[in-house]
Amino acid sequence: MKKYIKIITAVVICFIIAFSMLFLAKKVYYKVKNIRQERRIIEKNNYSLLQNIQKLTETKPESITLQELTDFEWDYVYDFKGYTDSDYIEKVIGMKSVYPLYFKGDSDETSVLFMNKGKIVCYLGGHIYDLKCRIWLNLGPNSNYRGARFKYQDIHTIAVKYGDYTYLTLANKDILNDYVKSYGEGAIVYTKDGGKHWLKKWEKYTPN
Repeated sequence: MKKYIKIITAVVICFIIAFSMLFLAKKVYYKVKNIRQERRIIEKNNYSLLQNIQKLTETKPESITLQELTDFEWDYVYDFKGYTDSDYIEKVIGMKSVYPLYFKGDSDETSVLFMNKGKIVCYLGGHIYDLKCRIWLNLGPNSNYRGARFKYQDIHTIAVKYGDYTYLTLANKDILNDYVKSYGEGAIVYTKDGGKHWLKKWEKYTPN
């Protein structure tokens, strides 16, 4: 009788182990699948945004809005100044990025990230030579933040200038006479030993 109990116990344990491994394998599979899907969405929207920026050179408007340039849904846009590393960005957006974040430590780099319902839907990160454009949203005399964000309904006129590349800048009185003010939030971030960061709070500010 004891022999049969041991056999049954061993079978049950093997079944539990096999079921657990199958469950974990499926969990990993769907996680990888979701990451790939999210990356495809980001890449698609990146391409769409860059194409729309490139098309501006055909008509050369003096101003535009991000809402007009984007063919995808978003509720927040984040802008980070040059020399901002990926750990800082992830702490500010409150999540690990499924998409590689650009960081080369250069003042001529763009790092603009769009989110929708807590997920990254577009990220333009790179040097002006690679993107063929430069975007500044977190700019102006009132901007003392490495990272800033704007709600969809709170960011308005973007001034556009043309040359070897297309330059998009959050409009202010020094750049454009006719513009609508935007309202953002700057990230107050503390840095730990070893270069790690944590977000303390968001501070409302008017960049232009």
